[in-house]
Amino acid sequence: MISINDRKPRPLEKLFYSFIYLLSGAVIGLVIYFIAVILIRGIPNVTWAFLSKAPHPIKQTIGILPSLIHTLYIIVFTLLLCVPLGVGGPSI
Repeated sequence: MISINDRKPRPLEKLFYSFIYLLSGAVIGLVIYFIAVILIRGIPNVTWAFLSKAPHPIKQTIGILPSLIHTLYIIVFTLLLCVPLGVGGPSI
């Protein structure tokens, strides 16, 4: 009896797999490139004042403290809702 794993791949199938691997590598390369550009250009601009102050339109200051606090609220409330459901839920 011949197994599916023992069959020879067809030439067109090899071409398609090569194309898929090439496109996957290109996407991974682009993601790495974008992350590198964001980190290289962004890290020098991150200061303690940027992280610890709220934006103020009159003083022309910027900051992300309210966004960080709201993100923490969302994480905590999501955990408070999801952990009891996940732990107490029936296992299939």
